[in-house]
Amino acid sequence: MAKKKKAPEGNQDARSEVREYVLERWQAFDGEPEQYPWIWEGDRWNELMFCLIARLGTPDFQADMARSLTDILSRLGLLKVETLAQLAGGHGASDASHSDAVFMIQLFERAGAQPKRAQAIVTTLYQAAVGLQQGHAGKVQQYLRNYGQQILDDVGDTFSFSELSEEDARYAFTHWLQNAVNMPLARSDPIVDQLCKDRGISIEQLVAVADELDLNLALLDDILAGSWGDEPSDDHNA
Repeated sequence: MAKKKKAPEGNQDARSEVREYVLERWQAFDGEPEQYPWIWEGDRWNELMFCLIARLGTPDFQADMARSLTDILSRLGLLKVETLAQLAGGHGASDASHSDAVFMIQLFERAGAQPKRAQAIVTTLYQAAVGLQQGHAGKVQQYLRNYGQQILDDVGDTFSFSELSEEDARYAFTHWLQNAVNMPLARSDPIVDQLCKDRGISIEQLVAVADELDLNLALLDDILAGSWGDEPSDDHNA
């Protein structure tokens, strides 16, 4: 399930230790994953692919066919950002001679799309991948997080709280965005902060590893907070 991410700054050994720690906590997690609409960030990307295919495929095929086509392409690994970005052609169009492009065009045509429409779908998927790769390192969670951070930065301008500090307001709104829209933001839960300090892990390293593993930060916060009782140190109260 692991996905790749550009290497974060810092010592490679330290990053590996953080990665192993996160995987260890994930394996020990006994929560209910179904309560999280998006566990893996790659699934959000696939949902965008479905929406683009469904929109461009109309009226040649319906949404249920678009969903089936998305599932087929995903299982074959053809919707990965890096794979789609390889379909670069001239003048903003996909390279129709690329074997992956040929396959996808034929698949859309067999589903009922006219040749021009099939080509347009492949071109659009390629362009979406290139945009994400160039603007957000190919990570849909970085794209979403960028706008989540903008919402958090706007909290002080939109709301005026007399009994809530700026720090607490940001924490509460981050928690809300995690719960309401499953936004891939780090909440900086006090328990998670302490766990990171105990393990010599920075929040930035944690975010980088979550991106590398394609794991939603909202879920990772809960996994680590829920692992408090599993930690060998009992110097802190949950």
